[in-house]
This record gives sequence, C-alpha cells and structure tokens, in this order.
Amino acid sequence: MDTVTEQEYIIQVDAAKKADVNIDTIKNMLDTALKAFPDSIKLLTRKYLLSVYDYLDYKTALEICNRQIELHKDSENNWQWYNNRAAMYNQLGEYDKAIVDADTALQINSEDPYPYYQRGKARSSKEFFDDALQDFNRAIALKPEGDELWYEGRAYVYWKQERFSEAIQDCSTAIRLSNQTADFSLYMRAEMYFSRKQYAAALADYTKVIQMEKGRTPVDKDFLADMYNMQKQCRRFLKNHAAEELTQEATLNFDEEDMV
Repeated sequence: MDTVTEQEYIIQVDAAKKADVNIDTIKNMLDTALKAFPDSIKLLTRKYLLSVYDYLDYKTALEICNRQIELHKDSENNWQWYNNRAAMYNQLGEYDKAIVDADTALQINSEDPYPYYQRGKARSSKEFFDDALQDFNRAIALKPEGDELWYEGRAYVYWKQERFSEAIQDCSTAIRLSNQTADFSLYMRAEMYFSRKQYAAALADYTKVIQMEKGRTPVDKDFLADMYNMQKQCRRFLKNHAAEELTQEATLNFDEEDMV
C-alpha cells in the first residue's frame, strides 16, 4: 500500500473543506493525518482553525497553540502563536495568562495590532479600563480600517466609562466595518440610544439584533425575550411621545382660537 504524504493529506483536507464536507469527517481526516505527521505545522494550523471556528473547542485549540509555539520557537513568526494562545485564554476566561502571552507577542513584534487587541480585551474583562483603552487605541492607530473588534472593544470601555457619544461612534464604525454584522455593537448602541431616550434609533437597532439572534443556532431564548421586551418599551415610549405631541398641538390650537 502506498504511503500518503503530508502534502497529499493537506490537499485532501482542503478539498473536503472546499466541498463543504461534514466537519466531523474533516476532523477525522485531520486526526488521521496528524497521527502520521504529528509535527506538521500546516496540519496543526488547519486543526486549530477547525477547532476555533467550527467546533468552538477552545481547549483543543489551546493545546495546538502550545505545540505550535514549541515548533516555532526559533521562528520570527512565533509571536502569532502567542497571540493566538492569548485569544484562546481570553475565550476561556483566563485573562492573566492572556495578558502574559500578549505581552510576549508584543516583545517580538510591537507593530501588529492584534496582540494589543487581545491584551486590551483581557484588561477590559478584568475592568482595567484605562489600560484597556490604551491597547485599543494603539491597535486602531496601527490599522484604523482593520478589524471591527478593535472598535467594539473600545466602545465597550467607553460605555463602561459613561462616555456615550464616543461609544456610539465606535459602535457605528464597528458596524460599518463588519458590513452590518457586528451584533454586540448593535446591542451596545441600542442600549445607549435607549438610555439617552433616542427611542426610534434604539428600536431600529433592537430590531436588527433580534433578526440576527433568530438566525443563530441555537437561539438564546432568554436574550431574545429581553430584546423583544426592549423593542416593546421603545414602541410604547414612541407612542406616548406622539400622543403628548398631539395633546400639546391641540392645546396650542385651542389657546390660539381663544385669543381670536
């Protein structure tokens, strides 16, 4: 029997992914390939991407990051795997470890925005908002039209600092950069519009958030119920406001007639 080469495994996996083959099948293909080539950087990278984006299996992705850091220890690109591991630590709620890895990535490459974002995200989660703001500012300064997540992260910090105008502006930028798919930015902006009594704008954003949540699998029913409730409140306030305007207009007309 002919031995399958590393490159042949890679071609098979890529073809299966392109053909939208079931992800469990692709996972099995990768596991088989990695038994034959356990130190294959390319195969490990594909399993990392599958774990993060298809399975949301951050623990497996973290293990792959550990292995990639070992394999890349003499590479100038090692910072990318420290950054990826920082991202996995953030997903797993291990924020101190995320900060350490982001620091290491930045010691190797201080000109890439992504480690600043990961460190900012970890600091924000620990409520170190001033430090987080510096990181998000740095990421945005390095690549202003880069990733919507940088603006979303900074918007969250501004929201917590009650700097609502700046937060709304950053939410709007994140929404634009994501082609209207930045659901958390839409949610934050809706909440801030509502708190500022801008009910029509809040209603529009809550409606978009509801549409996005309904398209998820699985749907977060509790969150969806909260969004419907906020949508209902916006409509009630708008209706009451319209009624008040009609009353004021009627009163004004009556006063004018009385003066004639």
